[in-house]
Amino acid sequence: WSDEKEYRMVLTDPPVEGGPTILKNRLHLLPQMFTGVYFGFRIERNQRDALLRSIEKSIPHAKRYVVFGGVPFREVVAVEL
Repeated sequence: WSDEKEYRMVLTDPPVEGGPTILKNRLHLLPQMFTGVYFGFRIERNQRDALLRSIEKSIPHAKRYVVFGGVPFREVVAVEL
């Protein structure tokens, strides 16, 4: 996804050599691997708020966005929280 300057992960079982691992049923990624977190505009407020609290504790440096638009809309807008 070089056009968007972002990464997407495809996980396999067993894991790809050198890829992220799963520990206690959770994907193990280093905090510095995250630069931003995007929420869809339809997320429920209480879920978003709970996730924001968790993000603030574990990866406070990551920017947070709510995304509006996309398919079937023509333009996509990401608003920083």
